[in-house]
Amino acid sequence: MIFPGIMRNTGAALLILAFLVSCSGKTVDRSAEVEVEPLLCVALLPTIAPYNDDTGVKGSIESGREGIYRETAAGNGDLRAGADYLYGQLQTELENMEVTELIEVSELKEQIREVTGGKLGVIKEIGKQARCGAVLMSTLTTFRQRQGGTWAVDLPASAAFELQLVEAHSGKTLWISSFNETQASLMSNLFSFGKAQRRGFKWITVEELVAQGVSEKIEECPYFR
Repeated sequence: MIFPGIMRNTGAALLILAFLVSCSGKTVDRSAEVEVEPLLCVALLPTIAPYNDDTGVKGSIESGREGIYRETAAGNGDLRAGADYLYGQLQTELENMEVTELIEVSELKEQIREVTGGKLGVIKEIGKQARCGAVLMSTLTTFRQRQGGTWAVDLPASAAFELQLVEAHSGKTLWISSFNETQASLMSNLFSFGKAQRRGFKWITVEELVAQGVSEKIEECPYFR
């Protein structure tokens, strides 16, 4: 008789479907995410941009006229411009968020240079001097301008950076996120339709790319909501 066999197969299919639905629910359930208190004060450190020069010598550039950790390097104009631009965008975004106090630490450079204990010692000193509980650090690794115009390019803009929010008194990382994008054409990546639409289906500059990336990352950070 065929009917019992159909019932058995149907019942098995329903059990499998119920199992998959329950697993799917567990995957997308975010109710257990930890809620955090928004920060009242953030000390914003200059952006650091590491590089290798033509001779293979490693170095780094800091945003601003004078670095906190060391004197700024000569040359590397693109990275210099990129570090300054990323820092400025972070400053603008944080000022627009519900952060009671945003502190720039450039005036502390002389005290900080004398601090021992590596990066943790510097972070703790910044928190102490600025009387601020959190420090936001940024590292720029790619800042490449597009080659071409708005509607046609030989080489698209590309940018990559990392943001790290650190608790000042302990050096504990509260949040870390990275951005890495080389603008792709819609035809080469059909999944980017929404992003391309927001950009007006145009080739954007590296400054626009960085600005969009900073806005996206700061908005995602639970400490700035």
